[in-house]
Amino acid sequence: MKLKPLFLCASAAFASLVGSRAAAQTVLFDSDTTSHIFFRIPAIITNGNTLLYFTDDRSGVTDATAWGDIGSEGNISIVARRSNNLGRSWKREVETVAKGYGNHGFDRGHGDAAVVCDRETGRMLLMCASGEVSYGRSSVKVTSEAGKLSLDLSRAQKVGRYYSDDNGLTWTGEEVTADIYNLFPPKAPADGKAEPSVYRLFFSSGRICQSSVIKHGDYYRI
Repeated sequence: MKLKPLFLCASAAFASLVGSRAAAQTVLFDSDTTSHIFFRIPAIITNGNTLLYFTDDRSGVTDATAWGDIGSEGNISIVARRSNNLGRSWKREVETVAKGYGNHGFDRGHGDAAVVCDRETGRMLLMCASGEVSYGRSSVKVTSEAGKLSLDLSRAQKVGRYYSDDNGLTWTGEEVTADIYNLFPPKAPADGKAEPSVYRLFFSSGRICQSSVIKHGDYYRI
């Protein structure tokens, strides 16, 4: 748990270092507490001369903490700013990567982006927390029907997976919550009550590391 703040600080420090090469610093996302505008959780990837800086837009959240999280009142989206010269200058446009909307379901909120760009193909992968349930309130139950155990993920924090094949200009995403949880079957009941092998999960934010040695199929392992 102590590694996450250090990693985020490293991401922010890298952004400052890149920005210092320009004639003047550029504020990419500016939180304004009086106007209830909040940007949190940075992540950075590069592809050639392109640098993408991701963050959560939590401005729509209206819970008492004023910071919000997945599961708070309101919607959270993942947005990005783009530089085509490794941070010397930045496009004005804010690009929406994963938009949070509605009151229920997978697209209620998306945040805490973890990103990587494949070194050979340039394909970009973004994993995120999604849905309407916070990590702290996330829970998994085991159900049994006709003697077959299965997982009830209705109260689990959801997991999103997004790909871009055009240097981050457009993204296509889907929910992969069940795909991940089902890798870990329920524990066989020892006292007549089956339990999940994993009670909750959180795909943490930041830069995803990719192996330079181990390759499976078309991609190096991440």
